[in-house]
Amino acid sequence: MVGDAAVARKRPSRQPDTDGAHRELRALAGRLEPQFAKAAACLLAAEDEILAHMVFPREHWKKLGSTNPLERLDARARRRRG
Repeated sequence: MVGDAAVARKRPSRQPDTDGAHRELRALAGRLEPQFAKAAACLLAAEDEILAHMVFPREHWKKLGSTNPLERLDARARRRRG
């Protein structure tokens, strides 16, 4: 289940429209609910923030930065590795 969740967490952002992304995020929360009820509740509570990037044109999505310092550091390390 945890491996599936790691893969599935990217699916909402890959949807062609916001409705599909919201459906996919809710489906992910539903799959997590039995084992990880608190995580599912957090996903649903932050649904609008998680998918906020979708109001911008799709070609801008990759250029939107993260405010999470660990994510920025990881992205910088990935760029340096290759």
